[in-house]
Amino acid sequence: MNSKFLQICIGITIVLFGLGFLFRSVTSANAAPTPENFAVEGTDKIGKYAITMSEDASSIHCIILDTETGTSKYYYFGGNGEWALSSHQLPQ
Repeated sequence: MNSKFLQICIGITIVLFGLGFLFRSVTSANAAPTPENFAVEGTDKIGKYAITMSEDASSIHCIILDTETGTSKYYYFGGNGEWALSSHQLPQ
């Protein structure tokens, strides 16, 4: 008697959990997307600037991209020991 009652309770519990998971998955699958959750303005924790560097035998080249505005600056570190803005810039 006790074993049969326990099996019935476990069976009912499994069916109820299964129906709960099914209901939860159906309601979330049919939910309408909210664009404000996806189109977040700003930089969050990623940062405002992206920096890429390369070097050759005589100098170091650096491109700094402002990720919010899309503007970039091209710098080089030459033999004089200072960073200088290059005369050759990327198109805007």
